[in-house]
Amino acid sequence: MKLPFMDREDVFNTWGQLRFRAAVLEQVAELEPDPTVSPDFTVRCCVPQVDGSYVVYACDGGRDHKPWQIYRYRTDDGIHLEAKERVYRSEPGRWSQTTTLNYSPDKDLFLCLKNMKVDDGGSTYAYLSRDGERWDPCPANPVYVEGDRWGCVWSSAVQRFITYNKGIQRYAGKLTPELLYGGVGLSERWDARRVVTIRTSPDGCRWEPDDPDWSRRGTQVIDGIKRFGGPAVPPEYQITPDDQDPPDLEFYAGAVFEYEERYFMNMMNYAPSLLPAGSPGVAPGGHGPHVDSEWWISRDGLRWERPFRDTNTIKDRVSFIQHNPMAVDGQLLFHQRDLGHVTSEGTVFGAAMDGAAHEVWGAPQDRLTGVTSRSNAVFETTLFAMPGSPLQLNAKIPGDGYPGGGIQSFVMAELIDDCDRIIPGYERHRCRLLPPQDSLAIELDWQGRSGAELAGRSVRIRFFMRAADLFAVTA
Repeated sequence: MKLPFMDREDVFNTWGQLRFRAAVLEQVAELEPDPTVSPDFTVRCCVPQVDGSYVVYACDGGRDHKPWQIYRYRTDDGIHLEAKERVYRSEPGRWSQTTTLNYSPDKDLFLCLKNMKVDDGGSTYAYLSRDGERWDPCPANPVYVEGDRWGCVWSSAVQRFITYNKGIQRYAGKLTPELLYGGVGLSERWDARRVVTIRTSPDGCRWEPDDPDWSRRGTQVIDGIKRFGGPAVPPEYQITPDDQDPPDLEFYAGAVFEYEERYFMNMMNYAPSLLPAGSPGVAPGGHGPHVDSEWWISRDGLRWERPFRDTNTIKDRVSFIQHNPMAVDGQLLFHQRDLGHVTSEGTVFGAAMDGAAHEVWGAPQDRLTGVTSRSNAVFETTLFAMPGSPLQLNAKIPGDGYPGGGIQSFVMAELIDDCDRIIPGYERHRCRLLPPQDSLAIELDWQGRSGAELAGRSVRIRFFMRAADLFAVTA
């Protein structure tokens, strides 16, 4: 049994000011880049094997009317990619560098999506494989027209592939002149912004909605503003910034993966700069720096919550991950070819650069998210059937960033039944956890009772806490 604390749907009957924290990725290793691949080489999909190793798929190339490739590797440690083999090579074309590759264990099917540039948008081509070696194009290629396609995931919750595209939405509140879509003079600005467009498919070839995004068509410049063309994808298929976001925030790029029966998106946020083009951090064409990256969370890959807005997901960097993690030796590992980072001269952004190091970044495997409280707080878990083994708490007491945490921090726990009554012998004063404690498996003990005595009964745990980080309950 495992009850992770990931967002507000995991806690009930709360009192106090609970907050949710998400892990920040830190660099684990730096590898020499492979000189036989281009700067666009990116790991895209990691498939776990029964022996604990991973088969890793990476995509590379496609710019400048050149072919693009899919490579396959194996790794035992999640860091070193070995046994390289090329399993697909395309024909030349107007390809962009944008590619995703995903695997559905339910269908035993790989799906690779690749963008090709067209005059009025970005065509998406789909390729399917049963074994990861032979890749067949969908007969309906291109399967839809959209802006850049950032990520894709197989959702076991809805039994469909889901894509997350850089959609364009009419937005009159954009104040900054910016090179959006190319061919726009810096004296002009768009009444449009970047958002998330979601499409779904049962097989990788038939997508809903199948409406093309033709926002570049029929544009007109009126009073210095380039007016949105159209038509575009219906707005019910788009995710937009909300009133908790800055008015100029845009969703630039994000990749999605499944973890602990949740779906996580690592979204790179963007806002154009008011500084003149060519200023530090602003490209000559007007493209500004990115703001930060943010963890999003979902139960099904369709409906998303954003409880971690104050956490930049990659330490001292502004970028986003691009594949599902490899769980090795207690860490979730991610490969990156180039992570633009903030410098005193501005943010490095855009395509990977020649000579960029191949980096591996990681986060604690069992502490991707957690709940904390600056002051006293109370919450309850979901109702669960008590297992026949002791209850254990994954926690850090005191939590990170609490001054005087050794004095003020604590956790107490009591068991309540399905009628919200405290079970005698399991009152909170019998189970007190005081600092310092930092473990994935702190045993909950009620003066000699572990909870296993109640095996089979429906219970909840009511936690009382302060200045502590709680990540999950296990048994």
